[in-house]
Amino acid sequence: MGGLALILTGSRFVHSWIRSLRRATPTKPIKNALSVVLPAYNEEGNIERAVRSSAEAVAPLVDDFEIV
Repeated sequence: MGGLALILTGSRFVHSWIRSLRRATPTKPIKNALSVVLPAYNEEGNIERAVRSSAEAVAPLVDDFEIV
């Protein structure tokens, strides 16, 4: 199975990307794997929300994903 990797940096970019994914309305999940990489340094206050929001946005779009 093929896979894609997405590296998101900066909390504003992450939240913008999540909003745009939520607007997408796929008819069925894509049959690929997706790795979402969220580099974080001193992000204790934001990382939980970023991971949770990313997972909620990606889950309807692909069959298999991971958040690193």
